[in-house]
Amino acid sequence: MKTSLIKKSKWTLIIIIQVFAFLIFILSACETNQFLIFEPVQINNECDTTNVSYSKTVAPLLSQCIPCHNKSTNYSGVVLDGYDNIKTNALNGKLLTSIGKGSSMNSFLSNGDCDYFKIQAWIRNSTPNN
Repeated sequence: MKTSLIKKSKWTLIIIIQVFAFLIFILSACETNQFLIFEPVQINNECDTTNVSYSKTVAPLLSQCIPCHNKSTNYSGVVLDGYDNIKTNALNGKLLTSIGKGSSMNSFLSNGDCDYFKIQAWIRNSTPNN
């Protein structure tokens, strides 16, 4: 009887440890979407990501997206009309995921990776409304 109780205790402990490890893994993966945000880079010295602003860079780049991604159409749950909506989608990771390499929306960026890195730099700079 004592041996049976010890075996049950060991299995219970093993299960608790596995559940705890799984929860730590899941929670750490969801914490801040850091896997989407990397250091801004320059591509062939032609892609300057140092002076990116919302009004002069981000808004014009995303203006072509608004016909499908506005409050009325709400395509794929990504609304991009206005600063507040763009900021929300930037911070929750949907914006970079939507325009990232290999996505169907990446082709809408006229300068491809450079435009992506400019938007990424703006997000990394705390999405200022400038």
